[in-house]
Amino acid sequence: MSFVISGATPARPIAALVDALAGALERAGFETAQGDDEPELVVNVVDRERPRPYRRRSRGTFVAALHALDAAPSDPLREGYPILVRALANVSLTYVPGDGVWFTTLERGSYLVPETEAGGIHALADAVVARL
Repeated sequence: MSFVISGATPARPIAALVDALAGALERAGFETAQGDDEPELVVNVVDRERPRPYRRRSRGTFVAALHALDAAPSDPLREGYPILVRALANVSLTYVPGDGVWFTTLERGSYLVPETEAGGIHALADAVVARL
């Protein structure tokens, strides 16, 4: 299976997570998509104010829209679902440094993959990839 990280240029604090996700995907057996190959998984880094969709050519491409917040949302579903819809993604990933990553699904589900002090950003990335 192949993957690509697309979208906005990641800035702090999300840049560290993007790098960790790339490594976690490779450890999980994914390869970076080459040339015109359509990836099976896309991590689309989006701007919360203007999320842009990844234009997939294949129905088999799974898109995760990744964005960051400074603090944990009071209502993760209300925060993540509009991003998911506007980015035309399969799942929205809201990264909150120190807390973890909130997943929001098309079925309007929302759950946290927590970041632990012991594991750090790399353990969080491995846990996110396991959920994807």
